Amino acid sequence: MKRTVKLALGLAIPAILVGLALTQLRCRGREDNAQAHGSDTSDPDATIATAPATTLPAGPTSVRVSIRMVVDKKYNFLARVAGNKNSTMTDKQYSESKSWWDNPLLIFKDVSFPNSKVTAGADSQTITGSGKSANVSVDLTLVPHAEITLKTLAASDCMKGTLTATITAISDYYDGKWTRMADARDTPIAFDFNTADPSRPLRPTTQETRTMPPFSFERYTRDREKWEPRSAWPTTPKSGDWRCTIHVTDAKLMITGYQYADRATTPRAAATQSGTTK
Repeated sequence: MKRTVKLALGLAIPAILVGLALTQLRCRGREDNAQAHGSDTSDPDATIATAPATTLPAGPTSVRVSIRMVVDKKYNFLARVAGNKNSTMTDKQYSESKSWWDNPLLIFKDVSFPNSKVTAGADSQTITGSGKSANVSVDLTLVPHAEITLKTLAASDCMKGTLTATITAISDYYDGKWTRMADARDTPIAFDFNTADPSRPLRPTTQETRTMPPFSFERYTRDREKWEPRSAWPTTPKSGDWRCTIHVTDAKLMITGYQYADRATTPRAAATQSGTTK
């Protein structure tokens, strides 16, 4: 009896091992076949859920987009008697060192935005609007501004290019009721960059074309408090509250970096060309 059991086990164990090996080979064959046909067996919903809001730049450029505001408030007679004063507020250029309330609206920034000696900035078309409530009339001007940095292995001296996009910008203020100031929907905008000296010849060093992901900006402010994104906004407004939603789609960047063709050669290169190098 014992001899029979040993014989059965001796035959079963190799059979199990052979079965496992065949299963592994079949699985590997399916994986190779899937790779050959470019299919993806991962859960697409998981990929979407874990995708970052912004991505690293695909090439040598990095992008930052902000919106400067000009807000002109004019109060009626009774509001001025109550102590309100007419005012005009104008945003300055964006700076990392300033508080958020002293900066323009930062609506997009590449995860990597390094310092570089080759930079460019440009404004697009302005977006204007106005609103009037019981106590105050407000004129609003939004100035979209884009900044580009360029870092290449071959040193570049300047760049040329464009950034195009479609923007929707909606802004309201609260003065007993919500009053619409800006309502620009699906508006094309373009930023044109050119830091080249027109009097000097150029030779290209790098070129990049990339499509940027859609991005959004949603902010609610009360004095020097802010809430972002929209899901965090207060449910009970107070007089003077302000809210803004900005959505940007179809953003495409096309940039070419250049060296000046008349750049002075290094002393060693000059010596080599004259045949005096030892």
